Amino acid sequence: MYRVVIPDLSLRSGAMDQAKGNINHRAIEKVTLNARAQLYRNILKQDVGFFDKTKSGEILRRLNTVTNEVGEVWRHCEDTIQNLCEMCE
Repeated sequence: MYRVVIPDLSLRSGAMDQAKGNINHRAIEKVTLNARAQLYRNILKQDVGFFDKTKSGEILRRLNTVTNEVGEVWRHCEDTIQNLCEMCE
């Protein structure tokens, strides 16, 4: 009986870890997507003169940089919270 219980608990633990990772990944992607959408909306609100003096490649590079940084910050926050929770166990 004990031989069956231990692998079963390991499988459940692994499945829960995988589910938690998937949920965290989706949350981070959603935050990044929302940040990207908000930046697009704000870029579109700019006057025409902004687009005359700013290259489109520069705008896109900045957009990608900012949204990637937002995602990284959320990943670090998630890692920190996970480490704190593990310390409290």
